[in-house]
Amino acid sequence: MAVLAISIFIVGLINTEETDKSTLSTPENTVNRSPARLIVIPFKNISDLSKQSYVADAIATDIIIDLSRLSGLRIFDHHTSDNFRDIEISNLEIRKKLNADYILKGTVWQSGGNIRVSAQLINLNTGHNTWANRYDVTKKDLFSVHQLVVTGLISALDIKINKKEQYRLSQHATNNLIAYDYFQKGQKISKSGTRESLELASEL
Repeated sequence: MAVLAISIFIVGLINTEETDKSTLSTPENTVNRSPARLIVIPFKNISDLSKQSYVADAIATDIIIDLSRLSGLRIFDHHTSDNFRDIEISNLEIRKKLNADYILKGTVWQSGGNIRVSAQLINLNTGHNTWANRYDVTKKDLFSVHQLVVTGLISALDIKINKKEQYRLSQHATNNLIAYDYFQKGQKISKSGTRESLELASEL
Protein backbone atom coordinates (compact mmCIF):
# COMPACT_ATOMS: atom_id res chain seq x y z
CA MET A 1 0.00 0.00 0.00
CA ALA A 2 2.87 2.37 0.80
CA VAL A 3 4.39 1.87 -2.66
CA LEU A 4 1.00 2.43 -4.34
CA ALA A 5 0.51 5.66 -2.41
CA ILE A 6 3.96 6.86 -3.42
CA SER A 7 3.28 6.11 -7.10
CA ILE A 8 -0.04 7.99 -7.03
CA PHE A 9 1.66 10.93 -5.34
CA ILE A 10 4.44 11.13 -7.94
CA VAL A 11 1.99 10.93 -10.85
CA GLY A 12 0.06 13.77 -9.27
CA LEU A 13 3.18 15.91 -9.22
CA ILE A 14 3.58 15.44 -12.98
CA ASN A 15 -0.03 15.88 -14.04
CA THR A 16 -1.03 18.75 -11.75
CA GLU A 17 -0.03 22.31 -12.60
CA GLU A 18 -0.93 23.77 -9.20
CA THR A 19 1.04 22.24 -6.31
CA ASP A 20 0.11 22.65 -2.68
CA LYS A 21 2.58 25.30 -1.54
CA SER A 22 1.51 25.58 2.10
CA THR A 23 5.04 24.70 3.22
CA LEU A 24 6.48 27.24 0.78
CA SER A 25 4.38 30.24 1.71
CA THR A 26 7.06 31.98 3.78
CA PRO A 27 10.23 33.61 2.38
CA GLU A 28 12.56 31.47 4.53
CA ASN A 29 11.60 28.37 2.54
CA THR A 30 12.92 29.71 -0.75
CA VAL A 31 16.40 29.97 -2.24
CA ASN A 32 17.59 32.09 -5.13
CA ARG A 33 19.52 29.31 -6.87
CA SER A 34 17.93 26.72 -9.16
CA PRO A 35 18.40 23.86 -8.89
CA ALA A 36 19.03 23.98 -5.15
CA ARG A 37 21.94 22.08 -3.56
CA LEU A 38 21.12 19.60 -0.77
CA ILE A 39 23.32 17.53 1.55
CA VAL A 40 21.95 14.45 3.36
CA ILE A 41 23.75 13.93 6.66
CA PRO A 42 24.05 10.26 7.78
CA PHE A 43 20.97 9.41 9.79
CA LYS A 44 21.57 8.67 13.48
CA ASN A 45 20.69 5.31 14.96
CA ILE A 46 18.98 5.94 18.30
CA SER A 47 18.00 2.31 18.89
CA ASP A 48 19.26 0.44 21.93
CA LEU A 49 21.00 -2.03 19.66
CA SER A 50 24.12 -0.53 18.05
CA LYS A 51 24.14 -3.42 15.55
CA GLN A 52 21.08 -1.86 13.93
CA SER A 53 23.02 1.24 12.82
CA TYR A 54 23.20 -0.18 9.28
CA VAL A 55 19.44 0.42 8.95
CA ALA A 56 19.93 4.17 9.45
CA ASP A 57 22.79 4.15 6.94
CA ALA A 58 20.71 2.22 4.41
CA ILE A 59 17.80 4.66 4.58
CA ALA A 60 20.03 7.73 4.18
CA THR A 61 21.93 6.12 1.29
CA ASP A 62 18.70 5.19 -0.51
CA ILE A 63 17.46 8.77 -0.11
CA ILE A 64 20.68 10.08 -1.69
CA ILE A 65 20.36 7.65 -4.59
CA ASP A 66 16.75 8.62 -5.30
CA LEU A 67 17.37 12.36 -5.03
CA SER A 68 20.37 12.10 -7.37
CA ARG A 69 17.95 10.93 -10.09
CA LEU A 70 16.15 14.29 -10.10
CA SER A 71 17.24 17.00 -12.53
CA GLY A 72 15.53 19.64 -10.39
CA LEU A 73 17.91 19.16 -7.45
CA ARG A 74 21.65 18.94 -6.89
CA ILE A 75 22.50 16.33 -4.28
CA PHE A 76 25.92 15.79 -2.71
CA ASP A 77 27.24 12.24 -3.06
CA HIS A 78 27.47 9.63 -0.32
CA HIS A 79 31.19 10.15 0.27
CA THR A 80 30.70 13.86 0.90
CA SER A 81 27.82 13.07 3.22
CA ASP A 82 29.90 10.55 5.15
CA ASN A 83 32.48 13.23 5.99
CA PHE A 84 29.94 14.69 8.42
CA ARG A 85 29.27 11.46 10.30
CA ASP A 86 29.42 11.72 14.09
CA ILE A 87 31.10 15.13 14.17
CA GLU A 88 30.05 18.34 15.88
CA ILE A 89 29.58 20.99 13.21
CA SER A 90 27.05 23.77 12.85
CA ASN A 91 24.70 24.18 9.92
CA LEU A 92 26.42 27.48 9.13
CA GLU A 93 29.80 25.74 8.84
CA ILE A 94 28.32 23.12 6.53
CA ARG A 95 26.85 25.85 4.31
CA LYS A 96 30.23 27.59 4.12
CA LYS A 97 32.15 24.39 3.37
CA LEU A 98 29.79 23.11 0.66
CA ASN A 99 27.92 26.19 -0.54
CA ALA A 100 24.77 24.13 0.07
CA ASP A 101 21.22 25.44 0.32
CA TYR A 102 19.57 22.67 2.36
CA ILE A 103 20.53 19.97 4.81
CA LEU A 104 18.52 16.83 5.56
CA LYS A 105 19.01 15.24 8.97
CA GLY A 106 17.27 12.23 10.45
CA THR A 107 17.09 9.59 13.15
CA VAL A 108 16.08 5.94 13.05
CA TRP A 109 14.72 4.01 16.02
CA GLN A 110 14.03 0.30 15.79
CA SER A 111 12.45 -2.10 18.25
CA GLY A 112 11.73 -5.61 17.06
CA GLY A 113 9.92 -5.30 13.75
CA ASN A 114 8.89 -1.68 14.27
CA ILE A 115 10.87 1.23 12.84
CA ARG A 116 10.43 4.97 13.38
CA VAL A 117 12.15 7.34 10.94
CA SER A 118 12.24 11.06 11.64
CA ALA A 119 13.52 13.51 9.01
CA GLN A 120 14.11 17.26 9.09
CA LEU A 121 14.92 19.57 6.16
CA ILE A 122 16.63 22.85 7.08
CA ASN A 123 17.20 25.89 4.87
CA LEU A 124 20.89 26.68 5.38
CA ASN A 125 20.48 30.24 4.12
CA THR A 126 18.05 31.11 6.91
CA GLY A 127 18.48 28.36 9.52
CA HIS A 128 14.73 27.72 9.50
CA ASN A 129 12.94 24.41 9.11
CA THR A 130 11.47 23.91 5.65
CA TRP A 131 9.91 20.51 6.28
CA ALA A 132 9.85 17.71 8.85
CA ASN A 133 7.99 14.44 9.27
CA ARG A 134 7.99 11.17 11.17
CA TYR A 135 7.20 7.74 9.73
CA ASP A 136 6.22 4.68 11.74
CA VAL A 137 6.62 1.52 9.67
CA THR A 138 7.29 -2.17 10.08
CA LYS A 139 10.43 -3.89 8.85
CA LYS A 140 8.58 -5.26 5.83
CA ASP A 141 8.07 -1.64 4.69
CA LEU A 142 11.80 -0.91 4.87
CA PHE A 143 11.91 -0.87 1.05
CA SER A 144 9.54 2.07 0.82
CA VAL A 145 10.25 4.26 3.86
CA HIS A 146 13.02 6.19 2.07
CA GLN A 147 10.56 6.85 -0.78
CA LEU A 148 8.14 8.40 1.69
CA VAL A 149 10.89 10.80 2.75
CA VAL A 150 11.79 11.56 -0.88
CA THR A 151 8.19 12.33 -1.87
CA GLY A 152 7.93 14.63 1.15
CA LEU A 153 11.03 16.49 0.00
CA ILE A 154 9.77 16.73 -3.58
CA SER A 155 6.59 18.38 -2.32
CA ALA A 156 8.31 20.69 0.18
CA LEU A 157 10.83 21.92 -2.41
CA ASP A 158 8.23 22.06 -5.19
CA ILE A 159 10.41 19.96 -7.51
CA LYS A 160 8.90 19.13 -10.88
CA ILE A 161 9.65 15.62 -12.12
CA ASN A 162 9.18 14.11 -15.57
CA LYS A 163 7.99 10.63 -16.54
CA LYS A 164 11.51 9.24 -16.84
CA GLU A 165 12.33 10.40 -13.32
CA GLN A 166 9.04 8.99 -12.08
CA TYR A 167 10.01 5.59 -13.50
CA ARG A 168 13.45 5.71 -11.91
CA LEU A 169 11.96 6.53 -8.51
CA SER A 170 9.66 3.52 -8.74
CA GLN A 171 12.50 1.01 -9.21
CA HIS A 172 13.82 -1.23 -6.43
CA ALA A 173 17.12 -3.08 -6.40
CA THR A 174 15.33 -6.05 -4.82
CA ASN A 175 11.95 -6.94 -3.35
CA ASN A 176 13.44 -9.64 -1.14
CA LEU A 177 13.67 -8.35 2.44
CA ILE A 178 16.26 -10.92 3.51
CA ALA A 179 18.49 -10.14 0.52
CA TYR A 180 18.12 -6.41 1.18
CA ASP A 181 19.01 -6.90 4.85
CA TYR A 182 22.18 -8.84 4.03
CA PHE A 183 23.19 -6.36 1.34
CA GLN A 184 22.91 -3.39 3.70
CA LYS A 185 24.85 -5.19 6.42
CA GLY A 186 27.58 -5.89 3.88
CA GLN A 187 27.62 -2.25 2.81
CA LYS A 188 28.01 -1.13 6.41
CA ILE A 189 30.89 -3.51 7.12
CA SER A 190 32.75 -2.77 3.88
CA LYS A 191 32.83 0.97 4.60
CA SER A 192 35.51 0.45 7.25
CA GLY A 193 37.92 -0.25 4.38
CA THR A 194 40.01 -2.93 6.10
CA ARG A 195 40.85 -6.20 4.38
CA GLU A 196 39.14 -8.17 7.15
CA SER A 197 35.94 -6.14 6.84
CA LEU A 198 35.85 -6.54 3.06
CA GLU A 199 36.26 -10.31 3.40
CA LEU A 200 33.50 -10.44 6.01
CA ALA A 201 31.19 -8.34 3.85
CA SER A 202 31.73 -10.68 0.87
CA GLU A 203 30.70 -13.65 3.02
CA LEU A 204 27.27 -12.18 3.87
